[in-house]
Amino acid sequence: MSIKYWLFLYNQKRPDYVKATSGKANDMIRFHTENISFNLANKLLVRNWIKNSISNEGKSDFVKTSRPSVRDKSAGTRAGNINIIFCNDEYLLEINKNYLNHNFYTDVIAFSYNAELSESSKLSESCSGDIFISIDRVKENAIKYDVPFENELYRVIIHGVLHLLGYNDKKNKETAIMRRKEDFYLSLLLCRLPTANCRLLG
Repeated sequence: MSIKYWLFLYNQKRPDYVKATSGKANDMIRFHTENISFNLANKLLVRNWIKNSISNEGKSDFVKTSRPSVRDKSAGTRAGNINIIFCNDEYLLEINKNYLNHNFYTDVIAFSYNAELSESSKLSESCSGDIFISIDRVKENAIKYDVPFENELYRVIIHGVLHLLGYNDKKNKETAIMRRKEDFYLSLLLCRLPTANCRLLG
């Protein structure tokens, strides 16, 4: 199944609250839940962190080390309309099966709006899309890797944002670049959190 085809399918069926925000010029980052009760802490701080991380992708010397093949340069470097949807394992599994033809659990899936917004010059420079995150998977991986739940959650959030920015992780080199960026941006956030212990990860 081609990327264009599963994106077409997703666009036909995505939730109403997602449809209401895509394609609009009023840039916002929104948090939602599906099939789970969850409340993200430090929402304002996380929103600003996401916006700053996206903006940083257009100007940072750290970012310019990436090869064009690793990142789709057509992806915008200004935060547009981004929906972050927290859900459970089963909800994300259905998305994985229906739109990506993958029958396994995963922690995050990102759908970019950038392709469909490319016709509008006002929106083409923005980074917009939906990021679905399984809280079940994040909790399990936090235990597996012996890290605080919040740290793992923030890592998954920025991982999804990097996908919206056009980064891939199908090859070892791509995975290494994404991991390095996750560490970099996660460190910036952790230093701003209450009772933060500032240190550069990696």
